[in-house]
Amino acid sequence: MRQFPCNPPYVFDNDCLASFLWVKRPDILTKIFPGQISTTKAVVHELTYLRKTRYNWVCLQLEEEIAKGAIKTVDLLVGTKEFLEFMDLINGRFRRKVLGYGEASVLAWVRHNGGTVASNNISDVAEYCHVEKIGLISTDDILCLACTKKVISKKEAENLWSEMRARRRKLPDYSFAEAYHRFLNNLPK
Repeated sequence: MRQFPCNPPYVFDNDCLASFLWVKRPDILTKIFPGQISTTKAVVHELTYLRKTRYNWVCLQLEEEIAKGAIKTVDLLVGTKEFLEFMDLINGRFRRKVLGYGEASVLAWVRHNGGTVASNNISDVAEYCHVEKIGLISTDDILCLACTKKVISKKEAENLWSEMRARRRKLPDYSFAEAYHRFLNNLPK
């Protein structure tokens, strides 16, 4: 089985967190990582654009999880190491790759405070996490772990995978069955 980074907090980027919000299942996260889920205020801000759309329920779900303390928010204060790293990342000073505010804030915060990055945007964050020796998980890892811990059934995970794809969430091109096989056999994504 793939080794799962166990260095809390698990700091979620927009794409990974939204995967569970869009299918109305943030409970999966809170069951697997009770008291260990964080996101940055930049990520929360990225999701607030939905507030003025017919999908406002996605943002409302996040606000409810924050209000009840299931998801904590962290911030980058101007002038701190985290903030300076964030500025470098959004300005392309890491391998000339410009990152979005949410990704950059999560990476910078975890690098300087510890934890594990939760992101589906592997092409943008994996190299940074590797260089900085930061743990990285994604939605497929979390669904697979939820199955192995019996938080959800394999059939339920397959249905969620399909629903997430229908909601245009970033997931690997293969099926959940293939993702689960790779997870159990510690094969590359």
